[in-house]
Amino acid sequence: MKTEIILGASSILAAADLVQRRFIGFDGTLCAANARARGVSAADTKAGQMCPINISGEVLVESGGAMAAGAPLASDALGKAVAATALSVSVPAGATAVTSTAAQPDLVEAGGYLPQAVNGYAIDAAAGAGEFIRVRLV
Repeated sequence: MKTEIILGASSILAAADLVQRRFIGFDGTLCAANARARGVSAADTKAGQMCPINISGEVLVESGGAMAAGAPLASDALGKAVAATALSVSVPAGATAVTSTAAQPDLVEAGGYLPQAVNGYAIDAAAGAGEFIRVRLV
């Protein structure tokens, strides 16, 4: 039996039918793929009703695929937890390799958002879709 540690709860007006234990978007629908979640639904809720959501703590979320414990999690298109994609940097084909530190320009960080929102971290591993895993919400 997996337990939850709910540190914060709220509610949101359901703009569509919502399924328990899924990431919920700020618009009251199931969270879109790679989007930031408002929280995790605590009950099945019909459109037009208030849905209780957990917004902080360690909560149960339905998995959308396999993942390891500790993995950063994003939402899929159905609000299920999926392993977030690691960022990578590639050098374009035909580019000149940098062979000295003097040749490398100073890089300046600019504002912006990553293309994928991390909504939590897996406490439990999942072998595939449809499992309920504990997620530490962020």
